[in-house]
Amino acid sequence: MVRKDTPTSWAAYIITMCCLFVFSVIAFCYGYLFKDWPQAETRLSLEQSLQCFTPIFPNRCTDYILDIGGIPPVKMFSYQLIIFSPLLAMIIIVGLLFWYHFIRTKERVIHSGLTVGGMDDLLSSAKSDIKFGKFPDVPGLHMFNGWHLAVDRETKHFNIIGGIGGGKTILMSRLINSAVLRNDKVLIFDQKGDYTSIIPPNNVNGKDYEPIILSPTDERSAVWNVAADLVVAQEATELANRLIARSNNENEFFVDSARAILAACIVKLMATNPNKWTWKDLLAETRTSQDDLLATALKYQCGTHRYLEADFKQVMSSLSSLESKMAMLNMLATAWPTYDNRQLFSIRDWLKDTTKFGTVIIKHDGQFSALSDGWISSLYAIAINTVTDSKAMSDSDLRRVWFFLDEWAQLPKIDQFQTFVTVGRSKGVCVVSGLQDAAQVSEKYGADALKTLMASVGTTMIVHINHGETALTLERYFGKTTYSNWSQRPYGGNGGMQWTEQRVEEAPFKSTEFSTELWADKKGVRCLVSGLGQHLYKVLVPMDKTFSKSYRVASLPAEWTKTFVVHGTLKTDEEIEAYIYAVRRREKGNKG
Repeated sequence: MVRKDTPTSWAAYIITMCCLFVFSVIAFCYGYLFKDWPQAETRLSLEQSLQCFTPIFPNRCTDYILDIGGIPPVKMFSYQLIIFSPLLAMIIIVGLLFWYHFIRTKERVIHSGLTVGGMDDLLSSAKSDIKFGKFPDVPGLHMFNGWHLAVDRETKHFNIIGGIGGGKTILMSRLINSAVLRNDKVLIFDQKGDYTSIIPPNNVNGKDYEPIILSPTDERSAVWNVAADLVVAQEATELANRLIARSNNENEFFVDSARAILAACIVKLMATNPNKWTWKDLLAETRTSQDDLLATALKYQCGTHRYLEADFKQVMSSLSSLESKMAMLNMLATAWPTYDNRQLFSIRDWLKDTTKFGTVIIKHDGQFSALSDGWISSLYAIAINTVTDSKAMSDSDLRRVWFFLDEWAQLPKIDQFQTFVTVGRSKGVCVVSGLQDAAQVSEKYGADALKTLMASVGTTMIVHINHGETALTLERYFGKTTYSNWSQRPYGGNGGMQWTEQRVEEAPFKSTEFSTELWADKKGVRCLVSGLGQHLYKVLVPMDKTFSKSYRVASLPAEWTKTFVVHGTLKTDEEIEAYIYAVRRREKGNKG
């Protein structure tokens, strides 16, 4: 790495000079001006004292003392030298400083690019950031080791990049705790389940308020009031697209037809049962007859009826595709069948200013990973739409809504994310993205997505990363530092020496150093901070058990996840036989 030059401690130099000057004055006064020489009738005058103070003519000073009847020191020059020594030391130090900083040839001269500083440099840059920020008197969040954020830096967003076990959770939990302590609104997408247990409650006026947990597989979960979050028909289409994911080998026609039919069902419920319909209602609506679905499409979703008017095989394929994608909706309908006697959560209402504080944990479930992706991405998309809608959220310099996106690259792709980051800043939205692998980001958002994201984010913290594409991408992003190395080499045949310059271009932090210089142990997390001032900062974030304290169990499985229940369409054998008989007759009729 290219380390930052050691800063010149001018304050220490000035203090030293002042001390030596004071000692010189004291020595002058008590050594000559106010000194009572043995048997002397009076003291030396100011002019005589000044001439004696300079150890150039010791005999002259001896004569001055004899003239007033005094007895001079036996070794007058030695006495003069002792009295003059503080001022002599000051003169020597000033000369050495002038030579060291302004005359000598420095062994290394940095011309351009970033260098790597330490914690003191980070604190200095942070103080300047606060001083010249928009709100220098408003306290920002405390990060670690006395580093306080400038208030306007909070809305410039954050990246926390690192591999497994590198310390991302430690850094993110510190930031979450600071935001919760200030009673900001905090929304956490907990991908791995690390944060559910360690997030403290909000304390407002001495009363604790527990976080809202949102997960259909957790017994403590609130119910997502999706009916309150969908306002316009276009949002129904977005929800349908999220609930019905497209896999690589599927026929696009049947996926699109299933999405269109589901969107029509959602719009119908929005129109006929506004703000009250449930996931169970939506599931039941998708399982009505073909004629009922056709009527729904004709009335509520223009163009969708064409999928239900095609030949019998295509219609059946569309309906079969729809039913095959209902596993996620079936899970939501099972977990959240009703709003009665349940805590409700609406992301749209929560983002409004009527909600002053609170923490929400959107919990991903590893057991139902594929099913969790759909509803989480749906809620995520509604949140982004709300933030980017000027009618829903006005601009505000001091509003704070935090989005902590743990393992952001593993979340389903959101096309509006860049708009969300850009527009959200003016509305007090602060995004903290946890990233592990550049390849995951590139796969969803394009080859240069990580560089684009870092360029649009104000503060990036990097922990341990194994050597690979992510480390190489970060090395390239920080560019090259250009500096000159000066050294003396033999010149000529007479033992002469001359200064030669070697110009060097080097990465300020090499790709291999992300694994060798950054790591986590019992002392803390060694990380690299960028985005403040003119440097990178390699710092140690101390380990603090306060931020890993458990406030609740990480998981409390919902009853439906532990109970075997058969979800059949028909219950009795007689009903099943009658249904099969009707299907066979219909097949014969279609063949005829």
